Amino acid sequence: MLVDDRAAEVDDLPAPLEGTDRFLAVRGDADRILTCFLEYLDADTVRVHDLLHLRTPDGWTLHTGSYPKLRLAADWLADRCREAGLEVSTTGWGRAACGCWWRRAPREVVHRAEPGSRG
Repeated sequence: MLVDDRAAEVDDLPAPLEGTDRFLAVRGDADRILTCFLEYLDADTVRVHDLLHLRTPDGWTLHTGSYPKLRLAADWLADRCREAGLEVSTTGWGRAACGCWWRRAPREVVHRAEPGSRG
């Protein structure tokens, strides 16, 4: 049973990015810079390559990783959640990402006594 709100971050990129547009500055501060590169594998999947630059006492170091990610449109995800009886609210977050929160829709609770019980 869902008790708390749930959230998902959806990279809402309906059309594949091309060329250098596939490099996205995610976030950064004086000591860290996170960039990702998108490699479109097929119509439903993108491989996300993370490039994390960290400032150390000896200079900058690069840490890398990658993972496949489904390409889900925010509207599509919200519609599927509503069809499952969940309440949905969405908000835009920036260039490509948006947030989607959901919770179980309130239902009327009906107590029925089982035969032979004292309820």
